[in-house]
Amino acid sequence: TADVLQAEELPFDNIEPSDTFEYCAGPHVGRMWWCGDTESGKGGRVYYSPSGRAEAVELFLDVTSSDDQTQALVIWNGSLFCFAESGIFEIPGTDEPFVSKRVLGCPGTTKPQSVKRTPAGVVYEAHDGVRVFNGVASVLMYFDPVGRIMRQETVEGIAGFVPVIAAYGRDEAYFSDGVATLACNIAEGRWRELGVAAQALDFEDDTGLLIAAYSSKIFSFEAVGVTSGDDSTAISFDVKTPAVLLD
Repeated sequence: TADVLQAEELPFDNIEPSDTFEYCAGPHVGRMWWCGDTESGKGGRVYYSPSGRAEAVELFLDVTSSDDQTQALVIWNGSLFCFAESGIFEIPGTDEPFVSKRVLGCPGTTKPQSVKRTPAGVVYEAHDGVRVFNGVASVLMYFDPVGRIMRQETVEGIAGFVPVIAAYGRDEAYFSDGVATLACNIAEGRWRELGVAAQALDFEDDTGLLIAAYSSKIFSFEAVGVTSGDDSTAISFDVKTPAVLLD
């Protein structure tokens, strides 16, 4: 009748993820990954879970130092990359011990919500403008049409533009700084201005809807087939018939 220990062995690596983790990605090689720890002295760490148990933290690796904050994690083309203030770091391998290596020549970011995956690479706001990273190199993304805006000049009513959020869908990458919103067709290299001050952007892959939040509301933005109204406001337009101009 004595109370005794049972046969079940309790795991020692079942630590709960901290609420100071700002960014996560996964699953990758069967694990969950976290970065952007805001606790003092831990900003350069990337944490990972035990294999097959995404709800726990097993260990961490020091990708950067505590004064070079990690910003975002991206799984692209089968590889895991950590974006920090100073640059981009790859975390190769499929099992412990994990290490990190810097991708040479690639600037980092301080805007983690601008880091988004696309078929052409990972787009993000770097220190000198919007860039696209293909796993090897990072280049400015079709810089000529928007270069002056990215360099803090006002052009055609658009003030200096430093995007803080981004989304990708419908062959376009969308960027917003909370005042202006620009979109770039990656396949064609064509930029356009959307005319809204989006505070949040998200593209739903399952529904094909671009969700934008602005004016204290949430909208399905540029909804296909909707012609009756724009946030309950009638959409006005003109129709011009074909004509011939004689000499």
